[in-house]
Amino acid sequence: MSKITAKILPRTDAGNDPNDHRDDRGYLNRAEPAVDGLPKFVALKPQTAALPKKEPRRKTIPLDTALEDFHAYLPTHTYLDVPTGDLWSGSSVNAHVPWPKGADDKPIAPRQWLDQHRAIEQMTWAPSEPQLITDRIVQGGGWISQPGSKVFNLYRPPAIISGESRDHLRVLYPEEANHIERWLAQRVQRPDIKLNHALVMGGGQGIGKDSLCEPVKRAVGPWNWAEITPATMLGRFNSWVKSVVVRVSEARDLGEVNRFAFYEHSKTYIAAPPDVLRVDEKNTREYAVVNAIGLLITTNYKSDGIFLPPDDRRHFVAWTDVVKELFAEDYWRDFWAWLQASGIGAVSAFFRGLDISNFDPKAPPQKPKRSTPSSQPTRTQK
Repeated sequence: MSKITAKILPRTDAGNDPNDHRDDRGYLNRAEPAVDGLPKFVALKPQTAALPKKEPRRKTIPLDTALEDFHAYLPTHTYLDVPTGDLWSGSSVNAHVPWPKGADDKPIAPRQWLDQHRAIEQMTWAPSEPQLITDRIVQGGGWISQPGSKVFNLYRPPAIISGESRDHLRVLYPEEANHIERWLAQRVQRPDIKLNHALVMGGGQGIGKDSLCEPVKRAVGPWNWAEITPATMLGRFNSWVKSVVVRVSEARDLGEVNRFAFYEHSKTYIAAPPDVLRVDEKNTREYAVVNAIGLLITTNYKSDGIFLPPDDRRHFVAWTDVVKELFAEDYWRDFWAWLQASGIGAVSAFFRGLDISNFDPKAPPQKPKRSTPSSQPTRTQK
């Protein structure tokens, strides 16, 4: 018996021959003369129209981002958007960034151009360093020399603001105000130098602890200030370590184990060493940043707040017995009107100009005298 061989028929013949028939799948089959008594069928592929050629996507959408806004982040082969600090995929960069021309005057994909011309080996967060740090990289113990390397610095300096002065701090903490002012001024003037003790400000509800923090936040830059809870500090993800000031608000007893756990865990962030911290963010590879945190803890609770042993050398504690009933009805309305008008600028200017030459950020804090109840708060003279 002869071996049956396949034969491909031109598509133009499909369905035009009386020997053609369609099978259950809709394919046309053509019966050819029998070979050794057996019919031979050849399957005819259905004829399809050629699809029109698509134009490249980059020509059909608006190009709204500049090539210079990006760096190629080599560890994950993603692309850092400088204005936002976000990491983009290569396809997003190619779709939204104009295509530059290569050496042969032909368009080159933006991601390819960035890989070749604007690559960075690391990201970090380091106050007082330039945005693009060259010839150095961050390792577990700090900076080491690495000629030719480039590290992008996520730190952004604060804006400069000016205005008239007013003092709410001394209303609440007259005994401790000098140390608090210098602690805060050090954060504004030298955010790159690590403070080796935390600042604790306590008192009842409604006395303006949050109001004290607002102008300081603006002085260091809102993007350099983080608000977290004790539970957040004990958690895994810690993007908040990229901050000049980290405020732990409403620290209160969460159970005996948690009190001690919070105290022990916070040691890593209060003092250096360690000089470098690892940042663990969701969906992002870990990277190293400088440990420059200033830890500020506020609490409404005097007896069941944070745990501090008698020989503690890591916290400066200020407590006030001022109560909200001591404030006149229009005090906060006037205070916030002043704050929005010129107060934020005044506080910023005050901290920038305060003499902190005698303030040692590495020395353990003195134990302050406890504040006594203050008299009726009044507007401080300018």
